[in-house]
Amino acid sequence: MRSTLLMLMIWTTCCSAAPLVRTDPHPQVGFDFGIASYAFRQQSLDDVILCAKTLNIKKLAIKSMHLPLDSTPEQIAAITRKIEAAGLELYAGAVIYMKSSAEVEQAFAYAQRAGMEMIVGVPNPELMDLVERKVKATGIKMAIHIHGNRKTLYPDAASVYPLIEERDPGLGICLDVGHSIRLNQDPAAAIRKYADRIMDVQLWDSSSASSEGKAILAGYGILNLPDVLEALIDIQYAGTVSVEFWTDPQHPEYGTAQTIGYCEGILSVLARRVTRPINTLTEQEKRDGWRMLFDGKTTQGWRRINQDRFPDHGWAVRDGELCALGHDGAESGNGGDIITLEKYSRFELSWEWKMLSVGGNSGVKYFVLEGLSDNDKHGVGLEYQILDDANHAWMLDGRMEPGDYRTVGSLYEIYKATDKKMKPLGQYNHSRIVCTGTHVEHWLNGIKVVAFERGSADFRRRVQASKFKRYPGFGEAPEGHILIQDHGSQVCFRNIKIREL
Repeated sequence: MRSTLLMLMIWTTCCSAAPLVRTDPHPQVGFDFGIASYAFRQQSLDDVILCAKTLNIKKLAIKSMHLPLDSTPEQIAAITRKIEAAGLELYAGAVIYMKSSAEVEQAFAYAQRAGMEMIVGVPNPELMDLVERKVKATGIKMAIHIHGNRKTLYPDAASVYPLIEERDPGLGICLDVGHSIRLNQDPAAAIRKYADRIMDVQLWDSSSASSEGKAILAGYGILNLPDVLEALIDIQYAGTVSVEFWTDPQHPEYGTAQTIGYCEGILSVLARRVTRPINTLTEQEKRDGWRMLFDGKTTQGWRRINQDRFPDHGWAVRDGELCALGHDGAESGNGGDIITLEKYSRFELSWEWKMLSVGGNSGVKYFVLEGLSDNDKHGVGLEYQILDDANHAWMLDGRMEPGDYRTVGSLYEIYKATDKKMKPLGQYNHSRIVCTGTHVEHWLNGIKVVAFERGSADFRRRVQASKFKRYPGFGEAPEGHILIQDHGSQVCFRNIKIREL
């Protein structure tokens, strides 16, 4: 009773606080966690959404009790709007059984109306030709679910693989980790063996490696979760791992939260054990269109602004880092700002940085055009601010307030960053800029801290109230260079990469 009350207190506190957000996402992990709503079968969809939002889970695999298969288009639209309004993605319907052609047609129509990318399903083997045609026609994937019981249609991955290995890649396997262990099989081995068809993963720890096994709090069962998670990392799995703590349908939020927390702890340990080389891309990143802007060894791809060569002083490449060496805090007082050789318009830019100067200042600018500044070593553009907020001179003398539009992560002078978590001096932070045209987002250590629309009335009003009002059309160029600022502080960068959208 005492432990139940304690968990209830923790859960109540958690739900009334701001949503949890990973401060330091694991860079070697390509997958994300989701929730399989079957575990909440005695609760409402609102309860599922509350749990997901509180745990910062973005993906839902929905079961029919929360969105019936025979729902009208209007009912489906209402449910999907509710889910989207909560900032969640309805990525799959799970699990959907299909014993006839009509049920296959129904499942795909249902998934299409709901905007699902996948059906986690159990189609009869004789329906596989129809399923493949529907996958090709709709673009909706089919992940065939395994159920860990020899009396079921698909007990394990080995029973599914021969049916799909020669078919369209849109057909795959939903490896239910808990059900796999109930057959006394090693799910990590199955992940590696059938890596090319692992399309979805459902996760729960089991009380026994037998048919009597039930979902139990992670770490209290017999599942080797570190092996499972490491196997997913090894195959560069980039899908969703949906937690399904199904044993306690009245209070599934406890087991769901504990399982995700337990897995995050394991991933933190694996991050120290499986360190990815810096300034490199995974095979998945290459497939996704990423490319490095800094190779860790040279300054290839960069030059000083308004010049055709890299600065001969003020910058250095050392130990896989690109470092501004600093010069008494003077803006462009040393080597000057550096820019990419190429220009970009729609892109996602990712990089890591660490500030070494107490009170230091730097920034990454984008949509930078040359020749705008009267200082030919200084570039003008939208700026992702990099700053030691706590120790900057403006903060100390009161010219800057905590959390204003000149602090770290902000669009400098225009939009302030919110909900940010910055690491201490000398530790690497991870930043991203996502620009899909007019829409722009700033991210810091896994948290979206700024979002705005270039060219909007609000954006233009703010520009006119800033020091950038003297630049016509500031920040609205269709394309521009990426710039790293020399602001007289010692700051280092690595893992600088970009993909065009």
